[in-house]
Amino acid sequence: MKTDIQENEVPSTQIEEVLYHLKYLGSMTSYRAIREYGITRLAARIHNLRAEDWNIRSRDIDFTTRHGRKSHYTEYYIE
Repeated sequence: MKTDIQENEVPSTQIEEVLYHLKYLGSMTSYRAIREYGITRLAARIHNLRAEDWNIRSRDIDFTTRHGRKSHYTEYYIE
């Protein structure tokens, strides 16, 4: 069964939390998932939603650390 959640519902699982955020609040990163929802394995929850045929896209954001190293993080979103 495909997970879904409406804007007026309260999410009860991590998958519902992620889906709600992507549908109604916008993009999400691992840092935001940890900080706002306590979800430490965002990529696993995204994998679960993609397995249910949710069209969740991702993009890598490049940045330079405060120590001058190049790095990136992934931002997930629904178009």
